[in-house]
Amino acid sequence: MCLAIEEYTQGLSMLRSRHGRNEVTISKEKEQTLQKFENYLRKTCKLQQAMEIINRGNTNAQAISETTGLSKDEINIFKLKLFKKPIKLLNIEQREKVIELLLQDKNPKMIQEKLQISDFEMEDIEEQAIYRRINSTKRDGETQVKQDSRIRIVVLATKLGIKAPHIAKILKQTNRRRSQK
Repeated sequence: MCLAIEEYTQGLSMLRSRHGRNEVTISKEKEQTLQKFENYLRKTCKLQQAMEIINRGNTNAQAISETTGLSKDEINIFKLKLFKKPIKLLNIEQREKVIELLLQDKNPKMIQEKLQISDFEMEDIEEQAIYRRINSTKRDGETQVKQDSRIRIVVLATKLGIKAPHIAKILKQTNRRRSQK
């Protein structure tokens, strides 16, 4: 059974009201526990709000982010879990092809639909393509890292909670193909 957002908000208000009561003394450990619970309730309220927005038909991560205060990554991961979509990532070779198409100013939405790329991964690929547009002589170390597909795949997979053996499998798929050529 899922609690309504009002009940989460009410619980959050009750926890916050403890600061106004000077007569109650709470141990440092209990205060830390209450702070963690308060943070959990705050996040839960934001996720409930995001779910309501998504259920009403708005799946635009930027709009939901502005309304709820959640990051676009958090929203896109939440959408994957909410819609129970299988978590799959492109391997390096596939990702590089998509970046090349984006650098040729191909339509990102069409590419995303055709290859069934999640919003989470597509936004990351579009950001990577932006870094690729920077002249290689003007790239600093940070820019160099942000345009590297291998690093970005590892970061995305880690954010999605994918375990190391599966990440290695995604990365090895590309290595195997290269060695077969």
